[in-house]
Amino acid sequence: MNPVWPYPYFIAISIALFGMLLIYLRLAKRYSLFDTPNERSSHSNITIRGGGVIFLAAIIIYLLITGGNYLMILSGALMLGLISFIDDIKDLSAKLRLGLHFIIILAVLNELGLLTFSLILPVLLFYFLWLMNAYNFMDGINGITFSNTFSHLLALSWASHQAGYLDRNLLITLLIANAVFGFFNFRKRAVCFLGDVGSIPLGFMLIAFTLMLMVDSGTLDPLVFFTVYMLDSGWTIAQRLLNKENILKPHRKHLYQLLANEYGWSHLLVSTIFFLIQMTINAGYFLLKGSLQPNWYFFIILGTGSLLYIGLKYRLLRALPMD
Repeated sequence: MNPVWPYPYFIAISIALFGMLLIYLRLAKRYSLFDTPNERSSHSNITIRGGGVIFLAAIIIYLLITGGNYLMILSGALMLGLISFIDDIKDLSAKLRLGLHFIIILAVLNELGLLTFSLILPVLLFYFLWLMNAYNFMDGINGITFSNTFSHLLALSWASHQAGYLDRNLLITLLIANAVFGFFNFRKRAVCFLGDVGSIPLGFMLIAFTLMLMVDSGTLDPLVFFTVYMLDSGWTIAQRLLNKENILKPHRKHLYQLLANEYGWSHLLVSTIFFLIQMTINAGYFLLKGSLQPNWYFFIILGTGSLLYIGLKYRLLRALPMD
């Protein structure tokens, strides 16, 4: 297990990341890097996009300090961030973007020893692509991705504290980056959003780190750290398929969007509720670990959560006034 760095390191990293994000916000205003609301948006104010560059900066700082720990995963995240940034500027073709994503994912699966050409490979590829995109699509209201990332990184940090499967300095560095981003995002009127440049590489890293824990523990149970996002993204896709909608087009049918838009709940309230639910599930993982058979907690949470989610969303949709 790598020793945790002295506190002055993290203080310096905090100051550096805060300063970097301030500089980015100034440049973004100068070059009009704004997210303009439309009929599909859950916000009404023009907001700076691309605040997720703070996570790319955190990765670079960590790599410089350590000399290249977890180089494959972190360089993959940096490449995904670069691809997303270029796509924002030049609008890359979906096929090219997807092809590059596949190459990066395959390289990381190979690094983790999971690139086995069997029936599990398509499942892993689907899992990676789905949750990467879920992390992007769920980043639609103030504070939701900040709070979900906080819960996920805390869970990974505690798991690493127990088992030492991952350098906690990396997780603490990412937690600092998330706190800096949250300072500008977790507020009634957000200063900035993550943007694809942040949500895609962030989702990618969390998936890779969770896969590492799954390999280390030999169970699917760490997947519960994604429960809230899996349920809201997965069942919303199922809902849209049943309605014969194009699932690739933007929409406002996630549960968090329904609560924020149709029911008028504040963004921060919805984000906090989602955060508390996910934190409760994460706590259950650690409290029940060892008392249940492997994989049981995952399937219990997924099954129970799905029933509750479907029932709640059905009632909320039924209660809406008809057009």
